[in-house]
Amino acid sequence: MNLSSTILWSKMEQVLFVFYHRDRTKERLDYNIEYVGIYNIPEKDILIIKEDYKKLIGKIMDGKAHEISEGDTMYLGACTKGAKSTDRVDQYKSNIKAKPRAFCFKQPYVTYMLQTYFVPSAQEQEKCEEIVSVEELKRELTFEEIVVQKINKYQGKTDKELCNLFGIEYTGNKAQWITLTYKMLGINSGRAEEFVKAGISVKTTRLSPKGLAKEPSPLPPMRMLELDSEKKWEDSILYDQLTTLKYLFAVYRDDGKGKDCVLLGAKLWNMPSSDLVDAKMVWEKTKNIVANGVKFKRKTNSKGTVSISNNLPGIASSKTIHVRPHTSKTYYKFSDGTVFGKGTESANGDKLPDGQIMTRQSFWFNPKYITEILADVFSSK
Repeated sequence: MNLSSTILWSKMEQVLFVFYHRDRTKERLDYNIEYVGIYNIPEKDILIIKEDYKKLIGKIMDGKAHEISEGDTMYLGACTKGAKSTDRVDQYKSNIKAKPRAFCFKQPYVTYMLQTYFVPSAQEQEKCEEIVSVEELKRELTFEEIVVQKINKYQGKTDKELCNLFGIEYTGNKAQWITLTYKMLGINSGRAEEFVKAGISVKTTRLSPKGLAKEPSPLPPMRMLELDSEKKWEDSILYDQLTTLKYLFAVYRDDGKGKDCVLLGAKLWNMPSSDLVDAKMVWEKTKNIVANGVKFKRKTNSKGTVSISNNLPGIASSKTIHVRPHTSKTYYKFSDGTVFGKGTESANGDKLPDGQIMTRQSFWFNPKYITEILADVFSSK
């Protein structure tokens, strides 16, 4: 598993990159070339790429190539290839066929490389801070272990105590936990170099005293017109969010009295390939509903409060994810011109293929699914 002695290393040790502007109105040979240059991988990145290589080869040697996901690794990926998404090949030590794959630099890593080393205005961009040093990575621990260890150093402290420790005014807002997570990692700007390069998104979650997730966790807001235009699951935005990206969960436990939230620890996670089948089902249901017209129903509760419900996949529709509003303020504009909600179209609305506008939505991880993901964090405390 020594990367430096492989053909892969001989190809990536020094790479000539040619970045062109993709213009579908032109023939490929007529695309404009924007940036050209040789990229030498920094020493610290090489150490992380070696971890990635070891993880990928480990799965292959264990006969688990069919379980590989781009979210498994940081900078070095194993992207799918082949004429069709259904293509499968034989694999080592297993009768289960796997998708054909090739080693690649992951998209967030290439984007960082482009913006930092090739774009002339790169020096004007906001600089990132490093979480780990070369010296730390040369020790026994992996990057993932170092990150978790840095946060776990503060286990048992409440969010109020952490705010006091880092000189932050306590607001009681859960969004403040994101800032605290970066502070625990030694990051003051909210931009960690390794996270930007690897496409790692920081999430925080609160568990009940019994270890149950208190609320769902959102993915970025979706645009219904974009969703409607997507043809293949493998080319969808949701697929990219679930397969390419990793998530760092900082986990707190509610004391059950609504007073204190105690830090339990952290976990770096990406969705297992086995759960993508369930997520795909939700994506397909949502696409079909949007294409055929979302159905709305006006409801009035016992207090006279009016709300609007819809037939998009709810929390009971699957094990992993569901669809719900991404914004606290509602905005609807129906086909008859009726407008409902306290939000605005520009800030809270999203246009549907039939011309109606509804409150902006996103896919969310289900609370029960988050509970499963973080069960080991809760049980170890």
